This record gives sequence, C-alpha cells and structure tokens, in this order.
Amino acid sequence: MLIEIKFETPFHSWGILHVFKKYFEYFQNEYSHLDIKYVDSRNFGDRFQGGVNSAHIMTIKNITNGKYLIVSYWDKIEDFFYVNNGWDVNNCVGIITSSGTKKNYHYIPFTYLPYTTDFELFATNAKKIEEKINNNLF
Repeated sequence: MLIEIKFETPFHSWGILHVFKKYFEYFQNEYSHLDIKYVDSRNFGDRFQGGVNSAHIMTIKNITNGKYLIVSYWDKIEDFFYVNNGWDVNNCVGIITSSGTKKNYHYIPFTYLPYTTDFELFATNAKKIEEKINNNLF
C-alpha cells in the first residue's frame, strides 16, 4: 500500500509545520511496513489557504484507493467542501482539526500545541450551549 503524506516543509519557525513534520516521522516509525511517500506542498502553485496545497493543511492519502484524511488548523472547514479548492469530498474519510466547525460537519478534534492537551480535554468535556448553566456576567 502506498501512502502519500503532503504538507509544507518547515523551513522557518512556524510551529504547526514542525508538528506536521513530527507526525510524519512518527507515522514512518509506526507504519514502517507501508510504502510512505512525502510530498512538499509548497512545490505546487495553488496556495489558497483552504485549498489542497495550503500550509495550514496536511493530507494523508492512500494512493491505492484515493481515500484520504485532512489534518488542519485552517479555521474555515467549509472550504474543504468546495470542489473548486481542489478537494475530492467523496474520498475524504475524516477531518482532524484544532479549530472545530461552524456547521454540523463531522470532525475529529485535536490540538497542535506540543505541550498541552487542554483542547483535547475541552473537546471531550464540552457541553452543548443549551446544557450550560446560565452565568450572567456584569
């Protein structure tokens, strides 16, 4: 099975790109039995922030069947559903994001902050707005 992992190479101090690189290294170690190919997304012309080659996004794609995951901290998740941004929505099997969603899109919450799990705990324990106690702040 050929797996393609695409993200921009960290060439400066932008933290999320280093997190993507660390994830790639982890994936290589844990799944060494797979044929894993890295693709540098900055080599492509389409650099729209919500598009397939955005620096905000890492994709993990099974080249054999075309299915893929999106790992993102782009805050407008609805951009992934616009065909003109390059996404093949029929083959997307999951969206992993730190920013949540504005609509009822299914996503997997995560934090890209390397030293905290606060966002993961918040996502796990968060109550719906109608379930919260009304706290009036003056």
